[in-house]
Amino acid sequence: MESAHAPLSGFVRALDGSGQPGLRVRFEHELARAFGRSPEDPLTISTAQGEFALPWPERAGRLTVEDDLFATLVRPRVDGTPLLHAPIVVVVPARDYGGRVLDEEGRSVAGATLEITLLGSFVQSIDVGDVSVHLLLPFAQTSSDEMGAFRFTHVAATPAATLVAQAEGFEPEAVALPEHSSANLEVVLVRRRDTARTLHGLVLDASGRTAEGVQVSLGDATVATDGLGRFALQWEPWRERGTLRAVQAGALPAELALETALLASAPEAPLVLQLGAAPLTIRGRVLDDAGDPVLGATVFSPDTTPFGTVALREGEHSFLGGTTVEALLTGRAGPWEATLHAETDGEGRFELAGLLERNYALFAMDSRTLAGSGRVDVRGGDSDARLVLQSVGPRAVAGRVLSRAGTPLTDVRVTLGRSFAWSPAGAPDVTEWVQLPRLGPDAAWTLGEPSAHTDAEGRFSLAPVAIDGTFLVLQGPSIALSERVPLHAAEKLEALEIRVEASARFEIVLPGAEEADAFSLETPDGRALPLYIEVDGAVISAARADLAAGRSGPVLANEGEWVVVLHSRATEVRRRALFFPAGGLHELRP
Repeated sequence: MESAHAPLSGFVRALDGSGQPGLRVRFEHELARAFGRSPEDPLTISTAQGEFALPWPERAGRLTVEDDLFATLVRPRVDGTPLLHAPIVVVVPARDYGGRVLDEEGRSVAGATLEITLLGSFVQSIDVGDVSVHLLLPFAQTSSDEMGAFRFTHVAATPAATLVAQAEGFEPEAVALPEHSSANLEVVLVRRRDTARTLHGLVLDASGRTAEGVQVSLGDATVATDGLGRFALQWEPWRERGTLRAVQAGALPAELALETALLASAPEAPLVLQLGAAPLTIRGRVLDDAGDPVLGATVFSPDTTPFGTVALREGEHSFLGGTTVEALLTGRAGPWEATLHAETDGEGRFELAGLLERNYALFAMDSRTLAGSGRVDVRGGDSDARLVLQSVGPRAVAGRVLSRAGTPLTDVRVTLGRSFAWSPAGAPDVTEWVQLPRLGPDAAWTLGEPSAHTDAEGRFSLAPVAIDGTFLVLQGPSIALSERVPLHAAEKLEALEIRVEASARFEIVLPGAEEADAFSLETPDGRALPLYIEVDGAVISAARADLAAGRSGPVLANEGEWVVVLHSRATEVRRRALFFPAGGLHELRP
C-alpha cells in the first residue's frame, strides 16, 4: 500500500472536463466482486476546482461520488499499487427512467432484459477535457416485471445513450433515450418468426408439472422456458450432432440427442423434456501419505459437463459466456467456474455438489506444499471417497522476473499452481467445450492468493513445494494478462531467471483531434497485435482502441517496436513505427 502520509489526490470532472465543486467523494472497499461502504472508509468534499485529497485507503476498492443530483459515470480503481496518474472521477446529471415492455398486440412482456448502453463495442472511450477515459458498458441493467414494467433510478449515462431491450422469442429493440428523466417510455418487441431450424419444446419438473425459468441449450445459445414451461430454440445449420439439455438448480437435467429432437418438434406438438430428481453429491476425505487428515486441501474435478452460453455476472456487470451443467446446478455459474472444487475441513472431509449420475475424475492438492493426489474416479452419489496426497521431495524456489529486454519487473504477483496427468477418456467430447472459458478440461489448480511478490530487482522466493507438475502464474502491472511458467526438477530452482513478455502502458496522442478515431498495432511484418484495455477492474483484449478528441486512454501492449495504424471509421489514415517501452505510463505521438 502507499504511505499513509501520502494523500490520494485526484479530480471530479464533468463530461466537458470542468471541475465539479462541493461533491462528496468517497472510497468504497471491494468485497467478493462487489463494493461496500463502512465508517472507516475515507471521504471528503471536492474543492472549487473539483480537486480532492483522501487518506490512502487500507484496502482495494474504488472512488465514487455520493450526491442526489449527480451520478458517477467513471469510478477509478485503487488497489494499493502506485498510481501512474491522478484518478479522475467523472460525474453526469443523474437520470431516472421507467416504462413498459409490450409485444405487437400491446400485451405485457415479463422478464425482458433492458440495458442503458452505447451502440457498438462494450468498451468505449470518451474525452473529459485533456484526458481520455474508458467506459465498460452497459451503464445500467434491469428486467421487466410481470406487468412488463421497468425502472432505472439514479443512472449515469452519456447523452448518446440508448435503451436496448431483449426477451426470449423476440427480436431485440433499441430506443433512443430522452436527455432528461422520463417515467413513460414504451418499448415494443416484435416476436421472432419460426424457421425450419426452430426446436419447440415443453419442460416438466419431476412431478410432471410445467417448469418455468428452466435454461435450455444445445451447447451455444440458451433460452429459458416461459410461465407455461415452453421454449423455442434455434439450432445452427452447421450442427450435425449434440445434446439438447434442460437445466434448473435443484433437479437433474433432462437430455435428448439432437437427432431425436429433430424428429418431432412443432408449436402444436412440442418435444417434452422432464427434469429428474435432486442432483447428486460426492463426499469423502483427503489424507496425507501417513493416513492423517489434511486441512485446507483443494479437491477439484475438470471432468464437468458443458452446457451453453448464459449471462454471467462479474461484479456490477454481466456478459455472455460459457458455463457447465454442474455450475448451474450448484449456483456457481460465474466467470471461470468450469471446474468443480471444494476445500477440506479439519477432518479432511469435503463435499462436491450438483453432480450427475456418472463417474467424475477427482484430484486433490495441499495448498501449503502442493503435495497432490492424481486421478481418482468417483461416481456421483458416493459418500466415502478417499484421496491420498503423495509428498515427493519438496524444494525451495527463488529467482528473478525480467522482461525480454532484461528489465527487472517489480511488484509481480507470483502464484503457485499444479497440473496433473489426465487423459479424459469418456469425458464430454472436447468439441462441446468451444463456448467455454477454456478449450477442454485441464487437470490443474492455481492457488487463490499470491505466494510472493517481486521486489525492485525482480526477485522472489517461495517455501519448499512439490515440483512435479508445478507452475508459477505471474501477474502484475508490468504484465498485460498473465504468464504461466512450468517448473522442472532439472532446473536450478533456487536461482531462476524468468523472462516474460512485459507490457508497455501508454497513451496515444495525435497532433490533430479529428485525424483518427481509433488505432491498432501491427508487427513490422504486418501481423495484428492485441491491445489490452484496463477498465473497471478488468483487462479487456481488443483489436482496436478508441481515440477521443485525438487521445486514447491508457492501453497496454507487449514491449517492443510496433507499427501504430490510425483509423478514421473504416479507413486507414496513416501508420508509423514506434518503440513501446515497459513500465510506467508513456505518452506516444505517432
